[in-house]
Amino acid sequence: RCGRRGCLETVCSLDTVMRAHNAASRAAALRSAGETMGLALANLAQVLNPAFVVITGALADRGPAFLEGIHRGLDLYCSPAIRRSLTVKAGRTGESGALLGSGVLVLRSLFSV
Repeated sequence: RCGRRGCLETVCSLDTVMRAHNAASRAAALRSAGETMGLALANLAQVLNPAFVVITGALADRGPAFLEGIHRGLDLYCSPAIRRSLTVKAGRTGESGALLGSGVLVLRSLFSV
């Protein structure tokens, strides 16, 4: 955790969201963090043009507000053509999502599946 100026984690981390004092302000903090993440994803989407992005982690596990914010950020900052072709969903694998995805990639490369 670098915490330096411009670091996405300074605004899109569970620690930042949990500093909010009550449930309503936490939901707003989740949406705000999501919108900032949406801006970051919009920049990546403009360059990489992915068809699908899976969001996982502590913020994604906190309910729909974070994902709603991501969609809003993408709607605001992504070009319409790329936004229309981009699907963003919350992952359902929890903490083991990255590990499972890595395993699938290894198996595909070994067995040409």
